[in-house]
Amino acid sequence: MSNIGGKSIIERFKPRVSLGELEYAIGDRNPEINDDDLYASAKELLSAAVPSHEDPYERRWEYFLLPLRRAGKVIVLTFSVVEYRERFYFHFPRLGGFSIGPGSGRKDPAFNEILNDALRFARLSRTVDPNALIAKIPYDFRFGGIKGKYVLARLMPPREKARLAASYRDHQAKKIKLPSVSLNEYLDAAALCYRAAFGAKTRRRSPLEMYKKWADGRDGGMLSIKNPKSRRAFGAWHRGGQWTGAHPFELVFSMIDHGIHLFPPSKNRPRFTIEITNFGYVLYYVKMVRTLIRSGVAFEAEQFAFVLDYLAGETDFEVNDYGDHSFQYTPSREDKQRYFRHIEWEIPRLVEFK
Repeated sequence: MSNIGGKSIIERFKPRVSLGELEYAIGDRNPEINDDDLYASAKELLSAAVPSHEDPYERRWEYFLLPLRRAGKVIVLTFSVVEYRERFYFHFPRLGGFSIGPGSGRKDPAFNEILNDALRFARLSRTVDPNALIAKIPYDFRFGGIKGKYVLARLMPPREKARLAASYRDHQAKKIKLPSVSLNEYLDAAALCYRAAFGAKTRRRSPLEMYKKWADGRDGGMLSIKNPKSRRAFGAWHRGGQWTGAHPFELVFSMIDHGIHLFPPSKNRPRFTIEITNFGYVLYYVKMVRTLIRSGVAFEAEQFAFVLDYLAGETDFEVNDYGDHSFQYTPSREDKQRYFRHIEWEIPRLVEFK
């Protein structure tokens, strides 16, 4: 395809919809629209393009383009469409989406303009070099990757990372086993973790008091075990499964997903297991692992190597996505100067027209 006219077509295109109007139309509702006219427009748009994926249940198209007005300029956003059970599901990265089906529901002029602009631009853009089109997609609406060392405020020194990794390997080489514990023994191990993480805040608190302060709170009947010194009683409760759906082992509670878990040992896995989900608590987690090693506790921390890589800035962060480790790029001068050159931007694959 020729580059000639690529920019001029985009610049001459007069979008009827602004970015703000698109955001307002979608909102946080992911609206479901039933409109025969819109449904026909969607079918016309999709009939001219080759599906990116097709199976007996659904068809998917990635990516169409929609020009929009933004701060006096014309930008282009990508969107995908999925056809499933006589409905078309439109999705705009970072914004959300809407679905269209046949029917005679309440008319919404905004969606009529959105579909009409998408159709008009699809007809115009078929002979334009895709690179000229992609160049108009703002970087805050693109995806990419960046190493953590460019994002994290502080990095773990290589020597400290190596020391901690070696310490954990040496501890695991001892193959310490503990097939069962009592409630008191579980709380004692938890108390080691709490003291390591929260220091002075744990003073004059018993293991049970620490657990009640920082754990999830949904103990699933664990704290009601009649004989807290009995390994048999704890094992029977653990195997019984009445705690399913509760979070007795979420040692540090998190409102976002989960925090830090300390799972008790069992016959099939004769060691404590410590896990982290919310990396906002990653420094607590490292302190806990270090203390469990020093205390000679039988435990496993399968994520420890990954956590050390993370703290050393060696893991990849997803740019403008919402994964476990993500970074949101903004079109500011500061972000451009500080981060842009370090980001590996994905090149969106545009839909192929017939």
